[in-house]
This record gives sequence, C-alpha cells and structure tokens, in this order.
Amino acid sequence: MIKTKMLIVESDPFLRDHYKELLCESDDGQYSFTETGTARAALREFQHNSFDCVLAGEWLPDMAGIDFIASMKSIPGNDWTPAIIIADSAGSIERTAGAGNGLVDYLSKDNLNHGLLTKTVQYNIAQGNIERNKNDQRKFIYTLIDSIPAPMYYVTLQGRCLGCNTAYEKFVGQARSEIIGKSFLENDPLLLECGMRSMEDTDCPDDVNRYEMTVKSADNGIRNVIITRAPFISSDNMLRGNVNIIHDITEIKQNHEALKKYRLAVEQNPASIIITDINGNIEYVNPKFTSLTGYTFEEVHGQNPRILKSGKQPVEFYRELWDSILHGEEWMGEFLNRKKNDEYYWEHARISSIKNNNGEITHFIAIKEDITSLKIAEDMLQKSQEQLETRARQLESDLHLAQKVQKSLIPSRVPDCSRIITDFRYMPLDIVGGDFLSFFSENNRIMGIFIGDVSGSGISSALFVSLLKSATDRMNRVFPDKPARYLRNLNVDLLDYLTIYSLTCAYGYFDMKKSDGHVAFTFASAGHPLPVLLRKNGTPETVGVISSLAGLRPMPRVDDITVEMMPGDRLYLFTDGISGTFNREGRRIDDDGSLLHMIEECSNLALSESLDGIISAIDRFRGGVPRDDDITLIGFEVT
Repeated sequence: MIKTKMLIVESDPFLRDHYKELLCESDDGQYSFTETGTARAALREFQHNSFDCVLAGEWLPDMAGIDFIASMKSIPGNDWTPAIIIADSAGSIERTAGAGNGLVDYLSKDNLNHGLLTKTVQYNIAQGNIERNKNDQRKFIYTLIDSIPAPMYYVTLQGRCLGCNTAYEKFVGQARSEIIGKSFLENDPLLLECGMRSMEDTDCPDDVNRYEMTVKSADNGIRNVIITRAPFISSDNMLRGNVNIIHDITEIKQNHEALKKYRLAVEQNPASIIITDINGNIEYVNPKFTSLTGYTFEEVHGQNPRILKSGKQPVEFYRELWDSILHGEEWMGEFLNRKKNDEYYWEHARISSIKNNNGEITHFIAIKEDITSLKIAEDMLQKSQEQLETRARQLESDLHLAQKVQKSLIPSRVPDCSRIITDFRYMPLDIVGGDFLSFFSENNRIMGIFIGDVSGSGISSALFVSLLKSATDRMNRVFPDKPARYLRNLNVDLLDYLTIYSLTCAYGYFDMKKSDGHVAFTFASAGHPLPVLLRKNGTPETVGVISSLAGLRPMPRVDDITVEMMPGDRLYLFTDGISGTFNREGRRIDDDGSLLHMIEECSNLALSESLDGIISAIDRFRGGVPRDDDITLIGFEVT
C-alpha cells in the first residue's frame, strides 16, 4: 500500500507526537512522517523529497507558519502541495485566514481531534491532486500550443490578448509579456491589423474564417499570410473570444507566381511545346502547337506524336531519337511533319526528358520551332548560290579574256630609237587594270608617248581602254606633234563616255631632228601627274602646271610645254598609283618631295634598274599599307 507522506513542522516535540497519534488512531500504517522543528530545516527537506501534505505550527522559531508555507510553495513542483496550519486558537485563524498562497487550510488546537484532522488532511490532499492535475493539463496545453510551428494568438471579444505561442513572439518580434493583457490598440501596427481583422464577423461565433492578407514581420519583411480564426466557447457555452493561427504563405505565393510565369511562358511561347508521358502519349500541348498543326488539344490528348509523321523520314531516324531520350540525353534535329490538313511543314526540335527527385524519367518535353520559311529560303539561297557560282565562273572567264585583250593593247616592247632609251613598268592592281600607255614613232624623227589613267578596273575599264586605244591611234596619225590639239580632239571623241568614267592623261613627243644634238620634249596634260625631269648630275624637278581632267565641255585650255633635254638627261612619266601613294601615317608621297628624293637616289642606276629602285622605294614608303591602284612608270634617257 502506498503511504501518505506527511511533513510535520513544529518546534514542540510533544505536539508533533500528538499530531501523529491523532492521524494514526485508526490506522497507523497509512502514513509516513518526516518531522522538523524549524522552517529552514523543513525547506531543506524539499530539496530531496516531496510530500503529500504539510502540517505546520502557527509560529515557528525562525519564521511564521504562513511565511514558511509561502516559501515552500515558491519551490518548483510544490505550488499545489496542500498545507494545514495548526493555530493556537480560533481567533488566530481569523487573523491569518486568506494570507496564504494556493491550498492552505487552518485548524485550531482547541478543538483538534482525530476525525477533524484526518478529514481535513484527506480533503486537502484530494483538492491538491485535483488542482495539480488541472495545472498539469494547463502546462500540457501551453506546451502543445508552443510546439505549434505556426504563429498563434488568442484574444477576448474586446481585442485584449490572452496568450500566444513562441512562434508568434518570433513573428512579431515581441516578448509574450509585452503582448498578453494588452489591447491591440496599444501594440505594434502588425498586431493591430491582425487583431482588428480577427474581430470581423463576430455575429457568426460558430464560424471558422480564413482570410489572406499582407503583413510586416519582425525583420521588416513583407509577408503574405493566411489567418485562420476560430471562436472559443467557455464551459457555460458563452463566446469568450477567438483563436487565430497565422500561416506564412510567402514562399508558396512566390512559387505560385513563378509557376504562373512559367505557365504563361509556355502558353505564349512562339515555339510548339509538347509534353508526353514515358510512353510518348501526349499530356499537354501549348496554343502554338494547335494553331500550327490544326489539331485541338482534345484531338491529340492521349495520342502519340506519330500522328504528325509525314512518312518521308526513315525508321532509323526515329529509332535514334528514342534511343537518345530514353537514356536521358537531349535529342536535337529536324522533322518533316504533316498538319491536320495534310500540308507538310518543317520543324527544328529539341527533345529532352523530365526526371523526378529520384532521377527517374517520368515525362518528355519537345520544344519545336517552325522552320518551313527558313527551309524555303535555304532552297532559294542554294539555287541562287548555284546561279552565282555559274555567273562567277563566267565572270572569271570574261576577266581572263579582258586581261588578254588589255594585254594586247599595252605595248609589249619599247620603240627602237637611236637617241632615246625607253623602258616602263606596268603593274595593274587587278586582273584587268585601268592604266593605259602607247608609243608612236615616225622615221626616227619624232617619238610620241600617251599615258592615261581610267577610273575603276575590271571588264568595263578594259572596254573603255579598248576605246581609248582606238582613239589615241587616230590622234597619233592626225596630231603627232601637236599635244594640246591632240588632247582637245581626244576629249571631243570620248566626251559621251566620260560621263561614266573619269580620265587623266598626258601626251608628249620627243623631237630628235635638232642640229645641236639636243632633244626637245613637248607635252600637254589633262589632270595627269606632271612629268619629272632629272638633269644629268642635277636634281629632279616637276615640269609644267596642273590642269583639269578630261571630259569637260568645252575642255579648259591646255597648252603645249617644251623642255630641252641633253644627253644624260632623264624624264619620268607615271600615273597617280604612284603620286597618290599614302603611308601608315596618312602622309601622301608627293606632299613633301619624297617622290623626287626617291628618283634622285636612283639616279646613279641604269634607267631600267632605276625604275625598279623607285618602285621598291615606294613600297618601303607605303610601310605595309596595301596598294589600292594600278601603277605605271615610264622612263626616258637621252643618249
């Protein structure tokens, strides 16, 4: 049998024995006793033991009985331990009654007997057990509420907070002591908002309401929440307030918005999108698919994408596709498919697998772009490419023919003249150039030279050079010793063509019939670079003045210019492929006399070698800048 554990705190040993005798008068095996003579000794007993009931004298050596009881109940676990104070008289009971804390009863020594003491002890123990059970239930409920991960609070009908859990404290950033007992009007704006919203619809006390709202959390973050409100009813069936649970749905909301974006991205995607199960049965198609193929979702749902097959691609093509995607690889390629109306169309597709968290393939997704127009354009481009290649081959053939024609127009050798040594360098930029030169000789008496530069290059320039050859041959016969008239009449002959082309040119002749052994060179120029005269043992200089281009109506005045030359003197004629040369710094070769200096440096070389030396010097001046024009250089030396 479990014994009732009694603690007797009384300084008088006789009274302690008396109390034990009264309790054990009918059954001395029901109780076990611990005795102390002072309050402090009794309090030490609670460090190691617990008791079912305490009997204490009204006055103890070290403190009053009621103070001892208060100290005892402050020890954790003893707040519901019953205590009985044995007062000296009935008057003492009246003075001390109500001064206790929790379960405290009073008896008087005057009328103390076995029956009264036994019943009082048993009654107080029973009440203590009841209160202790209630307290344990409250603690369990508080622990249960605190274990709820969602913020929770409960309020009276007047909006005053009765309690909350730890999650709510963290959510609002306030301690429970700052919340409980206060009206929401006295608290944080968040609490005010929650509290006032929870008071809505109080005319329907039996309803459980859910509503969504946006609140500010303790970290000043904006949170999306759903608040569930339920009424709580007292034992007398009266509505006393309501309980509110806050469900933070911020991440759910964000995920929902993200999913909404993804859904819109799929539905509004300009590419066709198909999702199938592991067996290839269609579960989803986007609007682009239906608009492109003509099939509705209902028509293709549960079908295999093979309904689009055109039958124009081999079985191996599809076998390779399935082999790739079933192994988790992405497949990419082109389909020739057929629409619902039997129209063929091309698609570029990327097909990949969709896997679950375990890495298992559950679905396939195909993203397909209509490339029919691109295929048509590619076919047209291929045909155009073939036509261009044919034309390019024809053009190349024409260029080689033009090159042969032009080569036949350029002198293959210099005139045989006893008084004049002549040599030249002709270097076209392309297969066909725009520079032209011709020589004219008459009985070793005079020798004429024409040099010209036609704008552009290629076949059209070659055709114009052919025309120029014919015209200069005619001028050689009519005006061999009249350079100015030569150019003016040439201008008239070519005027209609010079609206398309530009032409710089010069004509001159050497008169070798002078009796003093000298040679006279007379020339006229139409916009052409001026000749350079190099006297024997002298310095080079340009001769003449710059004139206008050919092709003007009427042609500006050009005059003959005559230069007397003696044996050893040299004369150089050239096109603007030389005089118009630029280097890397953008400096032109004839801006500062560089060309004249190059000619002078080659003066000690033989005439033919001097031409090569001048061209090499020009290349060095250019410094790697690509040549952009034809080069013609002619040299004469009087013997």
